Amino acid sequence: MGKTDYVLEPILRVLKDGEETPSSEIRLRVAESLGLSEAERKHIAPGSPYAEFKYAVAHGLVRLQAHGHLKKVSTEKIYRLTPRGAELAHRPGALSLRDIKNNTPKENAQALRGGGRAPGSSHGSPARSWPE
Repeated sequence: MGKTDYVLEPILRVLKDGEETPSSEIRLRVAESLGLSEAERKHIAPGSPYAEFKYAVAHGLVRLQAHGHLKKVSTEKIYRLTPRGAELAHRPGALSLRDIKNNTPKENAQALRGGGRAPGSSHGSPARSWPE
């Protein structure tokens, strides 16, 4: 499991109401769902200018966009689930990274493997995300 994978399922779950949600609200709701303290939310890893949690959520948002589960609906960092993401978010039980990857549309999977931009993504490569 990657260092930021732990936020993928909580992001899907907090967006399952279908509303368009700013990244700051997503971050707050994910932190609450994980039971993170203020110190854990603001912890900065050695050698990084960003809070680890803020980076993890930003990276998670980009990855979920690249996998076709999430759409950035404005330049104001507002997101909503795609139908594919909503299907995953409403599944009972825990989601695995395999569930997220196996439910990726073919064209998005090709973009992920080739480093290209996934359809609907405003970012170049999912690995080059920065906190929002």
